[in-house]
Amino acid sequence: AVEANLPEDSVYSIKNSPFDVSYSGFENHAMSVFKGSVALAAFQGGEMLEIISGEENVEIAKRGTVIEIWTLKADLKGLEDGDYEIWTVCKPDMENAKWQKVYANLPNRYTTDSYIPVRIKGDTYELLKTTAVVNITLHCADERYIPMYIHSSLGELLSSEQLFPESPKNFPFRYGSYQLRFWTIGFDTTYVNLNISGDTAIEVDMQEIYPEPYIFGVRVRGNTATMLWMTEPPQGEKAFPESFIVYLDSVEVAKLPVSVTEYDYLNLKPGYHWAGLRSVYTTGQSPMVTSRFQVRETANETPWNGVCRISPNPSADGYFTLEVDRDCRLQVSSVSGKVLFERELSAGSHPVDMSAYQAGVYLFRLSGKNGESTVLKAVIR
Repeated sequence: AVEANLPEDSVYSIKNSPFDVSYSGFENHAMSVFKGSVALAAFQGGEMLEIISGEENVEIAKRGTVIEIWTLKADLKGLEDGDYEIWTVCKPDMENAKWQKVYANLPNRYTTDSYIPVRIKGDTYELLKTTAVVNITLHCADERYIPMYIHSSLGELLSSEQLFPESPKNFPFRYGSYQLRFWTIGFDTTYVNLNISGDTAIEVDMQEIYPEPYIFGVRVRGNTATMLWMTEPPQGEKAFPESFIVYLDSVEVAKLPVSVTEYDYLNLKPGYHWAGLRSVYTTGQSPMVTSRFQVRETANETPWNGVCRISPNPSADGYFTLEVDRDCRLQVSSVSGKVLFERELSAGSHPVDMSAYQAGVYLFRLSGKNGESTVLKAVIR
């Protein structure tokens, strides 16, 4: 945890009131040692501007306990007007080592900042408020403690707490967006989306529920990812969903009929992504469920710029015509990744006989001789 020895929402003189910043943490390793330099640094827009204080030749040995590692004085006289993040940074005593941020690594990551936010104006500064109190009341017929799972807006689990029905409880939250998940035997899972920018109170009724779909997983091939899912069985008055909404990195990308249970994300950039899905009912929507996946670098693969088309698509009998404008290799697979067959093609039109396969969605992957590639989706009805 990173703490300043001044309260929030108070204004101080830069000239007369430098403040101490202490860093403490919990280490569960049997033994670990750090040798190098530690410092306080001012960041703005994610970029480190300058070191404002520090110590060299620091050696810290840590055993499995809560420890105070160091305390440094934050002197802000060299900073111009604006909002800053004051981070603790460290640099190991190694050749070509660089300064690195020291992050808080505690179970309650939704309450703990890794930095101290300050605002400088003229000859004064203030510590900015970044946490709020959220009063949560849970309504549920189950008379026992109910687990509350706290997720980031992208679905990452941050922590878990306990709530007893009809007993309001206060929780500190950092400003930001969260998703709360409540679950108990005999009741459906309930999600609540929170946008925290100040103190607030919420009430959660575990009977007001729209069941969410279940994501089997995301299969990645090159720069294409396929999300597969199923719906929960009908539950009471909510019955069966009417449609689905598909998201990529929290942005809506498609609306699909309930008969569809898969979706292809095409031309993805390398890196980590979040696949998202929401069920739509007559009177409301389910919470968004997510699944994280990675698209790896494809240094030798370039986009297919040219003609490549399938017709008819969908096909009622499994017979397709594939038209390409260059020599290439065709690989046909199921959405689960099983390769069904491969063949070499020359430029032109080619019949593709899939009459022996069941109705469904299939992937045609085309790879050119110069590293270009693309994936087409073929549907048999």
